[in-house]
Amino acid sequence: MYRAVDVAYKMLELAQQRQLALSNLQLQKLLYIAHGYLLAWKNKPMFKDDISAWKYGPVILGVYNQFREFGAEKIPVGAVEAGVDDHDVIEALEGTLKLYGDRDPMDLVNLTHQPNTPWYCVYEEEDGKRDLFARIPNDMIKDHYRKVISCPDNVSGL
Repeated sequence: MYRAVDVAYKMLELAQQRQLALSNLQLQKLLYIAHGYLLAWKNKPMFKDDISAWKYGPVILGVYNQFREFGAEKIPVGAVEAGVDDHDVIEALEGTLKLYGDRDPMDLVNLTHQPNTPWYCVYEEEDGKRDLFARIPNDMIKDHYRKVISCPDNVSGL
């Protein structure tokens, strides 16, 4: 299993191949979405890092810290070897970029803030807003994304 930072670099590389540039906020949400789809699809996590419920949605602290210097600006991508070669991970990243990669950062935030999403359950219903690092459990993410995959019309938000 990978470190989330390594997966983030792989996503940035794949985004660049699609002529997409991502901000830290976009990257956070897209990694979370890809992680959710992979958990539901293959029953395996994309990375070993925890995901926390922050004000603007799901956040992976290590990735946030790695790219926070760029603020709301797009993250410049150089020649970085991410070391991510798992076919399922790459397929989940590519699929997520295809579906959501061109979304505005606040659109992605809104998608994760819908009622009954894992972020909403932890941040709003379990009062995670009082704890900066309130963890969103992988089982909760997996269960939600299984519903997203199997009955998308019955689910609002990611």
